[in-house]
Amino acid sequence: MAYDIRTATGIPTENVGSLPRPSKLQAAYADYDAGKISSGDLEELQDEAVKDS
Repeated sequence: MAYDIRTATGIPTENVGSLPRPSKLQAAYADYDAGKISSGDLEELQDEAVKDS
């Protein structure tokens, strides 16, 4: 069986807290607040940022 750092301790863990927000996403929040982009556009950018992290 391959060594897997996620299960090495036998204790299930999760990240706690928030992910770093790239400048592109921070700008998207400002654009959303200003009515420049839709909630759908913001959601797509959020999903993209999560995939990139």
